[in-house]
Amino acid sequence: MRLRWIIGVILAAISVASIIQSFREYLLWERGSRRYDERPLLERPFRFAGHSFTVADSHPYTPAGEGEYTSEAAVWGTIQVFRDQSPLGSRSRAEVRPGRKDLGRYHLWFDASVFRDKQSGDSALWMARRIEAEGSRPLYEVITIAADGGETRRLLRTHQLGRSYPIFRSTQFLRGSTFFVVPLSVLDFFIFPPFLLIFPGGTLITGLLMVRSGKRT
Repeated sequence: MRLRWIIGVILAAISVASIIQSFREYLLWERGSRRYDERPLLERPFRFAGHSFTVADSHPYTPAGEGEYTSEAAVWGTIQVFRDQSPLGSRSRAEVRPGRKDLGRYHLWFDASVFRDKQSGDSALWMARRIEAEGSRPLYEVITIAADGGETRRLLRTHQLGRSYPIFRSTQFLRGSTFFVVPLSVLDFFIFPPFLLIFPGGTLITGLLMVRSGKRT
């Protein structure tokens, strides 16, 4: 039947696409980890290339256990990134953890790391911020500070976050439940490896068998 053939083609195509994207993500991780040394930053404020950087928000610090807050409890507010007390970009909406003082205060909304290129020896600070107005899809502001203090700013959509390893890594913990990053591994969906026997393995075999049987009828 033609319907069986169509369903088989769809299953096979989705399975092959997922395998290709998983392989692309593997290559991105493998090549990137070989090329770069990475130092995640957690302290606030932090320094790089002779400059001081910090993030300020609209909530006072409230020690964990006081009032309604624990160290992981988050409330809506706004955040602003600063370089030497000068703002970088505009203030944006974010969830804030009042019970923390370090950058973990902005979990899922801001991250910072220093990447050192093993080939050239050059280091750069990468800061990523999730910008998401209420009811809209998120954008990702990625600011790079070179060792000489030079600044590069990008505003990226979710599907653009696989452009390079530093972009992919610096936004990794800001993406939350977003599954539109390219490349995207099926392991991002199924953490438990045996599920891979079902998808894409099982769906690929089923799709090919349906295509074959559909041609015969």
